[in-house]
Amino acid sequence: MQEVHDLYLFDRKLRQVIFDALQTVEIAMRAHVSYYLAHKYGAFGYVYTSNFSSYFVYHDQWMEGLQSVIDRSREEFDEEALLEFLQSRPLSSAYLDVFREEPLPEDSPLRSCPNCLIMPHASAIAPEFMDFFIEDFLARYAE
Repeated sequence: MQEVHDLYLFDRKLRQVIFDALQTVEIAMRAHVSYYLAHKYGAFGYVYTSNFSSYFVYHDQWMEGLQSVIDRSREEFDEEALLEFLQSRPLSSAYLDVFREEPLPEDSPLRSCPNCLIMPHASAIAPEFMDFFIEDFLARYAE
């Protein structure tokens, strides 16, 4: 029975290592594809079917799913309620990369909220985007 339990524990650890590695690869691939499309076709290059290989026949379905996720994320985000929460609880914090209005307006109260960190989108973990994030971060917090 101990051997079965040990095999189960090994399998569980192996699955965790594999899933962590796959997630890292998936995020890196998404970032590189996003970076490539943005540099070759502009910020909204992903919108146009003509920018993809003819083998990618699911572009319309992909765009519908993407738009659904974007719409849902913006509908559920109540910036005013978050700001009120953060102001009433100074030890709490928020790290945001999506906003109702993109880009977040310069005069948004969230930008001056000390316990709210405005971050680039998760796909921006690519090295090419880190310079922009670091510059923005330093501009906000170097004062």
